[in-house]
Amino acid sequence: MSAIPSPTNSAHTGVAMASRLSSSWLYAVVCVLGVFLRIVPAYGQSNVYPPAPQTESRIANRSTDDASVLDPQPGNWVEGEITGNEVKSYRVALKSNEYLEAIVDQESVDMAVAVISGEGRWLFECDRREVGPEPVFLVAEVEGVYRLEIRVLRPVSRPEPYKLRIKELRQATPQDSSRVAAEAAATEGKRLLREGTADFLKQAREKYNSALSLWQVVGDHLGEADALHSLGHISNILGDSQQALGQLNAALELRRASGDRYGEGETLHNIAAAYSGWGDKKKAIEYYQQALSLRRSVGDHKGEAYDLSNLGVVYRSLGDTRKALAYSTEALPLWRELGDRQGEAMVFNTLGSTYRLMGENQKALDSFRQGLVLSRSVNDHRGEAYMLANLSRVYDDLGEGEEALSSYNQALELMHLVGDLRGEADLLADVAGLYDATGETKEAGDYYRRALALSEVTHDRRARGYVLAGLGRIDQQLGRSAEAIDLEHQALALMQSVGDLRGQAVALKNLGTFYDSQGERQQALDFFRQTLPLWQAVQDKNGECDALFRIARVEQDVGNLEEARTEIEAALGMIESLRTKVVSQELRASYFASKQSLYEFYINLLMRLHRLHPSEGFDATALETNERARARTLLETLEEAGADIRQGADPLLLEHERGLQQRINAQAQSQTRLLSGKYTEAQAREAKDELNSLLAEYREVQAEIRVKSPRYAALTQPHPLGLREIQRELLDDNTLLLEYSLGEERSFLWAVTPSTLRRLRKIT
Repeated sequence: MSAIPSPTNSAHTGVAMASRLSSSWLYAVVCVLGVFLRIVPAYGQSNVYPPAPQTESRIANRSTDDASVLDPQPGNWVEGEITGNEVKSYRVALKSNEYLEAIVDQESVDMAVAVISGEGRWLFECDRREVGPEPVFLVAEVEGVYRLEIRVLRPVSRPEPYKLRIKELRQATPQDSSRVAAEAAATEGKRLLREGTADFLKQAREKYNSALSLWQVVGDHLGEADALHSLGHISNILGDSQQALGQLNAALELRRASGDRYGEGETLHNIAAAYSGWGDKKKAIEYYQQALSLRRSVGDHKGEAYDLSNLGVVYRSLGDTRKALAYSTEALPLWRELGDRQGEAMVFNTLGSTYRLMGENQKALDSFRQGLVLSRSVNDHRGEAYMLANLSRVYDDLGEGEEALSSYNQALELMHLVGDLRGEADLLADVAGLYDATGETKEAGDYYRRALALSEVTHDRRARGYVLAGLGRIDQQLGRSAEAIDLEHQALALMQSVGDLRGQAVALKNLGTFYDSQGERQQALDFFRQTLPLWQAVQDKNGECDALFRIARVEQDVGNLEEARTEIEAALGMIESLRTKVVSQELRASYFASKQSLYEFYINLLMRLHRLHPSEGFDATALETNERARARTLLETLEEAGADIRQGADPLLLEHERGLQQRINAQAQSQTRLLSGKYTEAQAREAKDELNSLLAEYREVQAEIRVKSPRYAALTQPHPLGLREIQRELLDDNTLLLEYSLGEERSFLWAVTPSTLRRLRKIT
């Protein structure tokens, strides 16, 4: 495994990676790469508003000829519309030391108002709120014609409405200068907050603290509430949910007292996000529902979209996939109507995570890829990191270890860049899980301990529970039995306290594995059976399949062969179902290869049953199972090739595919030339990343061709031949079929004639 960058999350895997890394022919030309989220949330798991991309706002030296004259009479509204690349300019004549307070009503998109002096000098910008009334304060230093310039802060797909009016126009008082200074500090805090990195967040906190002090001096409770709200938001991002709740509740009290219903909705939303980060999902749902009701009552469509999106996230984390899909699906058209790609990406991330839990891996891949494109289109690095992390988890589920590692590496770098401590902790736990799956115990322990330290900083009980469960596995492998049991029980208690059913299943599975390794079969079986309803409750098909396999193994060990047969057949049926839901030929093959141990177990079990009941045809079923396990991917490939799935496909897709083939060949040759001579590690990594990026794009195009091909849609799943078909159609009196099954524990060799089936030998 290649080196994985330090710091920076919660997939918990357990399938050996060795078989995964060799499963796809595409990787014959690629070296192994190294590599997350969580959604949020709406992205991985933090449910707060994602930071918006920064846009340059220093619009100065503009002629006043194109500016409208703002009615100086307080109370008269001016209405207009603005697109993403426009600036709306308004002139107002002010005397020296005259105080102006204006209001811009931003209905559905975040706007900022720059204040320009009479000679065209940029003075400052007001941008305190996402939606609703945006206040503008100014004390004129000299007499002149000043301008207010309005712009939108995010890309929008249509003209957005706004209203502007003067609220006050009078001689300034000493307090008014403090008011202007407070507004300037808050606006700078918001700009720093948008940058998203840890350093900028800390600077933003300083600015908001300054604004808070100034608002308190002038007695402006609305300004004070806005500052407390933003400080709570920052505390939540930095992982201090307890401090966040204190600040947000103080803001909520002030906003309610001031009758600020827009602001009240925002604060209720972020209180819900803090509870979610704290691990209290039920409390989070309660506050999101309050926020949703309030936003709808005031017509805050953007806030409504956020609340619906994050309700989807919370229900997904609780394993309620029906409600998760329902809320996410309801949110998606709202984001599209708003023209907000970042919000749309957030929903695709939740949809992908939900589909993954349901075992719908192709739908999960499609959702995450759509979200990735949207996040990159608006330079949302945090959203991009979550999308890459979740793509990694699906690749890992499908047995594509190299793809998982590559995406994890990219996600780690981005998560570290934006300073998302919760996301970083989850990523570290994911990387630890990958090391654990390949038997690299020391490296896994190191990453788990880093993740544990961050989970303690962020007070994230859910993340801490997963990490403790992982550390328990490490202690078990190192022979520290007492420590392992203690850690798993701690993890189980934490998961129960936050209502995380999946986490409870992980801890119970680890306890079962421990007792199984100690030969205490009944205790192991009890723990494994407890996991099954939990996996089913969260609709995690991969977890359910793993539980069935573990139960089957223990049942076999204690001599309950028929019970073992029932469980393993249910698991294999699930594998067949999950495999057919993946469009990509290569990913299907990888997934199937990662599950070969279940087929080997089933064949061995059937042959044991054959020895006990030689006349009941268990040997024939074993042979047919071997055929199914070995021949499935080859048959699908041959049938697909014979169907000419490209006939009738979109010509633009076919042209894109050909172009990518040429670029891949050229990049592979370039990489070969580079590695044949002198090169730096950075050059080798860049060449490798470029080739992997092209390969990933190539596979996506191939999958799209399959989905849209009229012929592919008509294909039926091929079926390997059964024993009677082999004897009747392939053999004659002069032909003998020898078929073998090579397993880690036992291997078998069968001899088939037109009328007989014999096991020639068993190799142990």
